[in-house]
Amino acid sequence: MRIRRAVPLSLLVVAAVAATPALAGAKLAPAKPLAWTDMAGDANVFNDQGGLAPAPLPESAGPAQWDAADVLGVTFARLDNGKKLLGMTVTMKLTGAPSQGVLYRVTGSAANCTVFWFQYNWTAGGSGAPTLRHDCVDSTSATAAVSNTVSIPIDGKVVGSSIVWTLLLKDLPPGVKVGSIISPALGEVRGIVGAAGTSAVTAPVIDQTPTQTSAYKIGQ
Repeated sequence: MRIRRAVPLSLLVVAAVAATPALAGAKLAPAKPLAWTDMAGDANVFNDQGGLAPAPLPESAGPAQWDAADVLGVTFARLDNGKKLLGMTVTMKLTGAPSQGVLYRVTGSAANCTVFWFQYNWTAGGSGAPTLRHDCVDSTSATAAVSNTVSIPIDGKVVGSSIVWTLLLKDLPPGVKVGSIISPALGEVRGIVGAAGTSAVTAPVIDQTPTQTSAYKIGQ
């Protein structure tokens, strides 16, 4: 008679882990950032960006421009630790270091939210305030300025000559989740008329990127 010996439990656990990719430390698929660029040297209010001119002028550099407001490009990218999706980042690259008295914004929509904007509001005399502005839920404010929107604080900071927003999965608004489609519109920089602690007007548009037609899927 053939006698079978019991297999140690520890060996069974090791075998199960090795046979299960998720438990064995499977890596995420390669990330697919979405990026677009804008002409350098055109942060002058007039050039094709809805500024002071009666009609948009063809985009061109000069005759004068402000490096802190000159958008060179915008990138949407995945945030992960190699094995797990953590969220996403949005980066606006500028010619010069960001400045006070300016609103940096990337507009767009996501899922059923018609407003899904990444904003960095830096009033004169104040500190930069990174927010996600959206209309995914009804605003309880009677003075909501744009389409019944709310603004929630998210992580955002100045990194050299860029603004980098970080939106973690736990901070996604209702109706937006992994796999949801974000449709970016454009990146823009506006002047802020007013100081910290006062009612401010965000105008005029100093620079603006071309309008986007490509979409970004959260997690790609």
